[in-house]
Amino acid sequence: MTANTRYRGVVEWSDEDQCFVGSFPGIIGPCCHGDDKDQVFRQLRQIVNEWLEIESEEREKSSYSNNSSSRPYVDRVKSHLTEYRRTQLGLEQAGSWRGKPYGHILPKELHCLNLIETVRAEVCQYLQASKIRLDRHFHHLNSSQAACINLFWPLLNCADSDILVTSLGIGPGDIARWEFAKVTDWNEKTNYDLYLELNSGAKTYIEFKYTEKEFGRAKDDFVLRTHLHLYRRKYLM
Repeated sequence: MTANTRYRGVVEWSDEDQCFVGSFPGIIGPCCHGDDKDQVFRQLRQIVNEWLEIESEEREKSSYSNNSSSRPYVDRVKSHLTEYRRTQLGLEQAGSWRGKPYGHILPKELHCLNLIETVRAEVCQYLQASKIRLDRHFHHLNSSQAACINLFWPLLNCADSDILVTSLGIGPGDIARWEFAKVTDWNEKTNYDLYLELNSGAKTYIEFKYTEKEFGRAKDDFVLRTHLHLYRRKYLM
């Protein structure tokens, strides 16, 4: 069943934005805009149809996500990282979270040990010089921010950056600029784990997730719709 048979879309002129803005009241807030009313309505139908497809897929996955079968990967990773802390980092003392010690967590003051040894010194120097705000869980060995830096730093600093461009499928072109923990709008405050800009002008925003199981899910409320609107308006148009 398509969106136009289930929901009523609204396309109206916005004096504030000086363009037509489309929304599905009660379902999706302002999510597309343009100078041509018919074109905005076509975009609106496409957006809500995509939303309905995702909603259907999420319902199908919910029974899987809510049971214990989704846990083994996370448990294996944490078990491996606990062993890594003891045998590779030589640390007997574990860090804690909410007052309870966990094997895969480092003491906070040793958070830099979460960077691989071969690049640790230069990365720490870069982080200090760039004044990058580290995630408050950076000392967790399963920190996605740390994992992102550990994975991409060697590739960004190797002699042939084509390896990374080709692997990500974002070419053609060479990487002209890159930045970890990139904030594109300080008012909106979205933080991307890695930002790449090619000399062709193409831009790639990377959000890195290691063991988080909640990513991709959100309560359908005003906050979610606002973020969807910002995403489509800032990055898709």
